[in-house]
Amino acid sequence: MRSFLYLIAFIFLFTNCTTPVKEQINSLNGYWEIHKVEFPSGETKTYDINKFVDFIELKTDTSGIRKKLAPKIDGSFSSNNDHEDFRVSIQNKHLYLIYNTPFAEWKEEVLKVNKDQLIVINKEKLKYFYKRYKKLTLN
Repeated sequence: MRSFLYLIAFIFLFTNCTTPVKEQINSLNGYWEIHKVEFPSGETKTYDINKFVDFIELKTDTSGIRKKLAPKIDGSFSSNNDHEDFRVSIQNKHLYLIYNTPFAEWKEEVLKVNKDQLIVINKEKLKYFYKRYKKLTLN
């Protein structure tokens, strides 16, 4: 009986620790617009107008694609059909996106993601701040 209780406690702890990461993974899907980049020196570069947005789509729980899209005035997007494949990795309760292209391989740690904001950091300690893209509406 004691072993059964330990098993239940372990399962409870495991599922509670991993739930926030699973919620983060689900929040990645969608259109993201770069807002600013923060450099290791503390300097920032802000982006008021963007010609492109990033589209992130998870194909499975552990892999997805990222594409650069150009918004059009009618609300649609144009694309050259190029994309970057990535895999999702959870290491020490941290969420990582690992990209592998014919030209390079790199990893970004997801510091924060929710319905409105995405913040990632790369190995050069550059922090990228994204906001959820909202279609342009002309009245």
